[in-house]
Amino acid sequence: MMNKAKFMERLDCFNVPVCVTVKYAQIYEKMEKAEALNSEEIKDRVAGIFFAGHIARGVKMAASNGEIEMLQRCGTDDLRRIPVLPDINLVNLKTVRCSKPVGNLKQIGIAQIYTEPAEDGTPRLTIADVVAQLSSEQAMKAKAFALRLKDDFVETGYLHLAKVYEFQIELFA
Repeated sequence: MMNKAKFMERLDCFNVPVCVTVKYAQIYEKMEKAEALNSEEIKDRVAGIFFAGHIARGVKMAASNGEIEMLQRCGTDDLRRIPVLPDINLVNLKTVRCSKPVGNLKQIGIAQIYTEPAEDGTPRLTIADVVAQLSSEQAMKAKAFALRLKDDFVETGYLHLAKVYEFQIELFA
């Protein structure tokens, strides 16, 4: 991650409005705090949360708001626990072969998580990325999370000025 002075200098080159500068500075600070978390804290947080997916037709994972809302309207949404390792790229999960019912979880919020692209420039998100960027309060309360991407994620998910992807994460307790 680039240092904050260089990051802010980059924003200044584009002559962006103050509100955009403030938003991007907050993104930088959130990512900086996540990077500063020690590995034991991340392991503790990973141990206390699991990845859940909105599953359609028993195996297809729905991640966009539109798909999830359609499943919920039809009454066919099945929120399930999906066992994955903390460093597996969750964006690549499309078909799920192994999952378990989650029980009585209720949504407690939506969080924005920011990650740098993988080496090939594609979106990358792991459980460790998510837990590192949750606030202490969110990390204590949340028992599970699911991807809840904007319907136009492909077009708007990459924030060019910050050089990061923005993910919407649905938190459950």
